[in-house]
Amino acid sequence: MIDLNYLLLSLKTDKDVQLGPSRVTDLLCTEYNRYFPKKIIGNNGNDPAIGSKPLTYFYPRLQYKIVRGAPMIAAVKEGCDLLWELYEELDGASDEQIDWRITEKRLIDKKVQFGITSELIKYRFLTPWLALPEENFKKYLLLDDQAKERMLCKILEGHIRSAADSLGYEIKDELRLKINIKPNYIFQRDIHMAGLFGSFIVNFEIPNFLGLGKSVSRGFGTIKRV
Repeated sequence: MIDLNYLLLSLKTDKDVQLGPSRVTDLLCTEYNRYFPKKIIGNNGNDPAIGSKPLTYFYPRLQYKIVRGAPMIAAVKEGCDLLWELYEELDGASDEQIDWRITEKRLIDKKVQFGITSELIKYRFLTPWLALPEENFKKYLLLDDQAKERMLCKILEGHIRSAADSLGYEIKDELRLKINIKPNYIFQRDIHMAGLFGSFIVNFEIPNFLGLGKSVSRGFGTIKRV
């Protein structure tokens, strides 16, 4: 178990907010790329542009999300320094928007635990968990319930391990996982991924409102302890 620097900025707005481009997201994206210019956010693999050199997954340190119509920004490790820098600038970005405005900001600044636990902890996905590329999703739909659970547990374990590696935590013990996914889903067409809903149990401590899976910097895969 390790302690991580963690910030959670909740934004109260004059209207419900939908996930999508805005002056606030533009600011976050621009400054994030400036702050982490050489960091690659994606799956482990090889980039054809650089031959066979492996690319290391970089877990996003700053994550913007919409939960029940309210924007929030979660930051971890070095992302906390960036969020502090942007705290006042967010008001200016909000004032340039037409559809919604920030009326209040609430900030939680604390150390959080991250890592293997002796007990099982239950989490639920507050936003769709992007777990399956299109082709794999087609295969998933043909499986029986037990095979679906085995497949998703393996994927989720990989997502947890990738996040842990990037955040500097080595998982030495077995991850004990059980997942309960609802039958409804979304399909994110811009990246050809299926988004799933549900909950899971694991012997691993993950801070609330961080994400797992694909596109967590855009708010997907956001979890909360039940």
